[in-house]
Amino acid sequence: MANEKVTKIIKNINDEIKSNGKYMWYMMKDGNAKLIYAGKSKTETKKFIYEKIEKNKKYIGAIFYLISVTTNKKAIDNETFLETGPVAVHLYKYEINKKFKLKDMNKTGIVWFITKFLKKFKFKESYVRILLEKDYNKEINTSMTKRTIFNSEWI
Repeated sequence: MANEKVTKIIKNINDEIKSNGKYMWYMMKDGNAKLIYAGKSKTETKKFIYEKIEKNKKYIGAIFYLISVTTNKKAIDNETFLETGPVAVHLYKYEINKKFKLKDMNKTGIVWFITKFLKKFKFKESYVRILLEKDYNKEINTSMTKRTIFNSEWI
């Protein structure tokens, strides 16, 4: 099977999600993304973040990203519809306000990993950090309505 390699990559991603959770929080520090916590639900991970930032002034103004990774095996051989791919990273950007609450920055987006890219480069957690850093530094513009394809020139 021509796309056996990509099918295996998706299986590995799904296994990772099952063991570590689908939702991951990253904190931006000096322009770099650092994984803070991963969990199986938004509620669980958000609770952890609130416990971490609770009444700690160093977090006021800090930028956090909540990301989730989804897979779709049906898209391996069928990428013609809107050029999406079998792996998508959904990102949501937050800032910690003066009341120690997560303020939604109304910045959400999806970045797609297409089959051609996955065959050549696979999928790595470092790619998630790269796309968060590019979004944070305004080098890419992601949205829920715009197609953003992860670019091999970024790695």
